[in-house]
Amino acid sequence: ILTTLDALGMQSQRKDPKNAIKYFEEYYNTSGDDVAKQAYAYSQIGAAWYYAEDLKQSTEYYFKALDLLSGVEDHSLLARIYNNIGWNLQLEEDFNIAIDYFKKSEEHATLIKNKPFLAGILNNLGVAYKNTDDYASALTMYEKAYRINQELESLSGQISNLINISILSFKLKQYNKSA
Repeated sequence: ILTTLDALGMQSQRKDPKNAIKYFEEYYNTSGDDVAKQAYAYSQIGAAWYYAEDLKQSTEYYFKALDLLSGVEDHSLLARIYNNIGWNLQLEEDFNIAIDYFKKSEEHATLIKNKPFLAGILNNLGVAYKNTDDYASALTMYEKAYRINQELESLSGQISNLINISILSFKLKQYNKSA
């Protein structure tokens, strides 16, 4: 039943987030004493609230998931939750705290050696640094993400990183460094 609820929730998360919340609440309620599954349900409810454009509720559920994971070493789920909290905080223009959460996400993604996700986190960190006018740190993050995307042969990731580097270079009026 958990697999079905998860599939239904994931299927409706973007198009019908309120319905997805119901599926993930049911997932939570049927997960028994499995803390990791309960935390996963809360993280998915947080994502659904994000798609419903309610950042406050979204962040609240991500923190509920973190509370459940206290003492649990699910680095994959922790990386996703910390990244999502950072993203929400960035959207709320709380860039310095967002940076802290992106760094926590980076630590966990590094532990599980999930390079595609790590590249995305580093890019998010770069955006947050850029928004605090810490251009040197932003450039460092974009370049790290670019190197990972080169290694992965991810053309879309490389293009995204190069666009961010170019924007940053333009902002700094260092046109010759964006080539």
